[in-house]
Amino acid sequence: MNEKRIDLESKQNGKESLDLLMMVEDEKDHAELVIDALREVGNIKSIVLFENGETALKYIFRQGRYSDKALSPRPALILLDMNLPGKSGLEVLRDIRADNRFITIPVVMLTTSSSTENVQQTAELGANDYVVKPVDFGEFLTTITELGTYWSTVSALPLQRGLGND
Repeated sequence: MNEKRIDLESKQNGKESLDLLMMVEDEKDHAELVIDALREVGNIKSIVLFENGETALKYIFRQGRYSDKALSPRPALILLDMNLPGKSGLEVLRDIRADNRFITIPVVMLTTSSSTENVQQTAELGANDYVVKPVDFGEFLTTITELGTYWSTVSALPLQRGLGND
């Protein structure tokens, strides 16, 4: 799979909606849980899901089949798993942050690791947040719903404010 696009039913909730969220997650079960939780947030229009970092970077950098801007709209937020096949989440984060065109895209690391070293490393690379995926199903859904609510309603995302468009 190159990417999977998921349209969510946006309820608007009197709030500005988040147009596009990018998720890079190789665990299908985790991806489905995240999508279900984000659907509950109600004001996220769509998600583009990638299973590996290489393809996600091609999308971000508009390379190959993603060179057409219409096929690769800029995400307002990136949820990035740390443990990906091939290029790791840390490498993807490093590549995104190495290009000033993408400095305004918030990147949230999603991982099963609560390692202080990983938290520090991602912060040094420019991650905006680090969220440990809870093992408990109910806690997982609550955590992701709260994460989605924060980033889509509380935070003033740069792209939603017209900053960082290319």
